[in-house]
Amino acid sequence: MAVTEAVKAGTCQTCPMTKLLPATRTKATGVMAVAGSIAGGTAGGTAGMVMGAAAGVVPAIFTFGLSIPVGAAVGTVAGTTTGGGLGALCGSALGFLGFTYKKEITDAVKKAGEGAADAKELAVYFVDVNMWKLRGEEFYRARYESKLGRCPMIQAFGGNTFCRLEEVLPRLQGMDDALVRGDAVRHNWLGPTKLADSVMVDGIFGLGSSPAVHAQVREFLDETLWGSSQRWHEIQVQQEAKDFVKTHPVLPMPKAGKEFTVAFLARHWLGLSVPQELDPVKFLKYQQIRFLLSMVPDWSLKMPLVSSMTAWVQAQNEEYMKMISSSIERTYPLLVRGKNIRAIAAGALDGLTYAGGLSVGEITARVLAGLWNKHGDLGAKDFLLTRSNIDQVIYETMRLFPAVSNIAYDRKKPFGHGKGSKVTGREVLALGPVMREPKTWGSSAEEFKLRGEDAYNSPAFCPFGDGATNRACPGAKVALSLVRELVLEINKHEWQMQRQWIHTLPLPSPVPVPIGIGFSKVWFFGYSNEDFTVELIS
Repeated sequence: MAVTEAVKAGTCQTCPMTKLLPATRTKATGVMAVAGSIAGGTAGGTAGMVMGAAAGVVPAIFTFGLSIPVGAAVGTVAGTTTGGGLGALCGSALGFLGFTYKKEITDAVKKAGEGAADAKELAVYFVDVNMWKLRGEEFYRARYESKLGRCPMIQAFGGNTFCRLEEVLPRLQGMDDALVRGDAVRHNWLGPTKLADSVMVDGIFGLGSSPAVHAQVREFLDETLWGSSQRWHEIQVQQEAKDFVKTHPVLPMPKAGKEFTVAFLARHWLGLSVPQELDPVKFLKYQQIRFLLSMVPDWSLKMPLVSSMTAWVQAQNEEYMKMISSSIERTYPLLVRGKNIRAIAAGALDGLTYAGGLSVGEITARVLAGLWNKHGDLGAKDFLLTRSNIDQVIYETMRLFPAVSNIAYDRKKPFGHGKGSKVTGREVLALGPVMREPKTWGSSAEEFKLRGEDAYNSPAFCPFGDGATNRACPGAKVALSLVRELVLEINKHEWQMQRQWIHTLPLPSPVPVPIGIGFSKVWFFGYSNEDFTVELIS
């Protein structure tokens, strides 16, 4: 019997799903009731999860954010129950008429399963990302330190989180080889790559690109950001910082830090005219929306409002890709000759978006907030910020409040040795706890102390993914320079934090989420801090 005829008859043995397909209309009614229950339960559960998470935002003020994932979980259960019941009722009614459409039934069940998987990923995102931003070290220590770094919720999703130096460092050092072999691959928690480009390098670590593409992109980043083709110089950073502060007496943070960084990198790294070719203010709008969309599952991109935002980001992305491709061919003709220009441009755009448009600005804001709050050694009577100690101030800020607190990916094959050597699945390297581990940093691990240059040259200091051969941040040198010069230039003036009475959560959201009232220092939450504004007095 031909395969197509066997499928129609429900007797094909090439696919396990066909064994579940009914041979009579009576049985089809029952099958459609089940299929309707699955589809309705999935849709209802997904909608309930999103609505539950949204409902959890307000009580998050009193629960340190825990009500967000709890709301998502409760909403999922309620939505699944309601949707499943309605789905079963409707499915029963349609089952009789749908008997001849067995293939469509199979496809519907498959799509329902995919929807459930997407809902699971969004739930994991709420826990992993929002909770570490809001609670930081407390969240990791309370949930991940025991049982090889597995907490019950992440364990349920097949995830493994490692937060000790002896667990994290070997995995960082072997990351490049693991990715080349296919032992570890990009995880879709990082967001849909199509928002940028099929060859985007997923931030600094390049988890989603092929080894050949990654090698070309990495060579360009290394050569131009700190290698033999470097065009930017410290004197340029100093002058740009001076000009920027002179024209910006009011500096909303971290936005101002991001604008300064994007403008400098566009002009002195990529060779673009600013703002004629690349307008930093417009680019930050693109960066913000792209960042928000990168955190939602693929299925949500088809929703009406989200789809229009996605289309706008994709259009802007193509515009920037063409702009950067032309510029790097003009600026680095010998370096990129015969190379995959589009892949390199995608890597450069990714670096400008997430490192320049995100991390550098956030670290600048945290350094200024620490100075204003007088964290630890910064509050000593004899402390004076100078060029000789600012690097330690920046390093200690990154140790306690890193821009990148964890690295997530899928492990297809076990690591092979040490703790957790047998596990596979979703893997998270928690850099934040490594940089606060008392075993390494002593009893003052949670305190802000200027520890000397040697301390920040140790393997335990890894805010740039240090130790990951070919995967560590290639822009560490220029990032440090940008933060250093902007903070020093601001500090040449008398400045203050603008008085603000309503404090908000440091979460990516179109609308700020209030968390408290009262004039005080800049509020910190875990590894992050609220937005604030610096005013230059003189």
